This record gives sequence, structure tokens and C-alpha cells, in this order.
Amino acid sequence: MQWLMRFWVLRGIHKPSRGFHAAPWQLSSQPLSEAVAARRNNHDVPERFNFASCVLDYWAQMEKKGKRGPNPACWWVHSQGEELKWSFRELTALPRRVANVLTQTCGLQQGDHPALILPQVPEWWLATLGCIQA
Repeated sequence: MQWLMRFWVLRGIHKPSRGFHAAPWQLSSQPLSEAVAARRNNHDVPERFNFASCVLDYWAQMEKKGKRGPNPACWWVHSQGEELKWSFRELTALPRRVANVLTQTCGLQQGDHPALILPQVPEWWLATLGCIQA
């Protein structure tokens, strides 16, 4: 029973990481300045960052050049077994169409705050990315 009590003492010493900070073992592999910046959220953040254009367009270009593997960018499997796969090219083209509808037909402008209420369907991604691009 004594040895079991030792584990409880050790368990009390361990503090789980909280928030969005990297785990301590991940911080140790980074240079010290990066680790301090990660803890204080002092990252070099660009003034304007658009996930749809900065990330998805980049990977769509890599896909177009053949520098990316064949894995889909989005792979959705319905509970009944139906599958839907989108490449990065499709994930850039389809949300642009959604953004055009939102801006031209619905009058959405930059700075507006749309509410998006959909069930767990893959079209949610298209609508969300379309709102980001609009």
C-alpha cells in the first residue's frame, strides 16, 4: 500500500497544460526565444491574414504543380457510407462561388458578421470559407 501512495503523491505534482499553449516537451525542442514567444503569444503575425487565400490557394498551387500527394483536402464520410472528397483546387473554387453569391446576391460586405447555422455537412466548409473570402 505504501508504494501505491507514492503514485498519488507524484500525481499531485503533475499539472496538466491549460489553454492553447504547446506542451512543455514540445517547447523544449524549440529555440528559447521561440518558446518564450509561444508562451507570451508574441508571434510575428501578419497585418492581414486570410486563411482562404494564404493557405488554401498555396496548397491549390502545389497541387496544380504536382508537388502535393493525391490525398484529398477534405474527405467527408456520411454515417450511411456516402463519401465526398474535395481537392484543394475544389476547396478554392467552390467557396469563391459561394462568396460571389454572398456579395452579389445577398449584399454581404467586408466587415459584416454573418451567422452560419448548418448541421454537420461538408457544405458548412464551403459556406465558412465563402464568408472568409467575401
